Amino acid sequence: RSIMIGSLGDIVFYASDLNVFSLKKELSRSRKAKITQHEPIYGIGKIRQQGRELMEVSLSIELISGLTKFPSKHLQMLKDFMELGKFAPLIIGFNIIGEFPFLITGIEETLSHFNVVTGEFDFINLDITLLEYVDDPLRYQKKIEYKQSVKTFLGIEYEDTVKKLQKKVFK
Repeated sequence: RSIMIGSLGDIVFYASDLNVFSLKKELSRSRKAKITQHEPIYGIGKIRQQGRELMEVSLSIELISGLTKFPSKHLQMLKDFMELGKFAPLIIGFNIIGEFPFLITGIEETLSHFNVVTGEFDFINLDITLLEYVDDPLRYQKKIEYKQSVKTFLGIEYEDTVKKLQKKVFK
């Protein structure tokens, strides 16, 4: 019996009685606003919020030859994913991470305990960095416009508009 922990496209993270290709520690993600700063020659500067930067995700994977069949095969799958510029949704448990797919931007590997019999390392520790991939910027813009319209529809901005109108009408 196998338990799926998550996936990145056709690469599945899982744990079973015979095999483990699982997340080692934690998953970290970085979200930042996109800010531009305008500096005049005299006076105080201005900043402007222009959406957000692409989300970056880091995760660690430990491949142990006693628990994972062909650890180098799993490593090669990840390398191919990165080298071919593949992108796919990142799913952990039942949660899709982010709004857009991710591509692998970096793989750091630490290999230890070379096994002369198998010709492979018994332990492969991987630190993988993923970057959100927005393949259609218009789709991103539509999502932002949709979020703004939902806020307006739910009354968040509507209340401010009503208060402004009331002030004008009841002066």
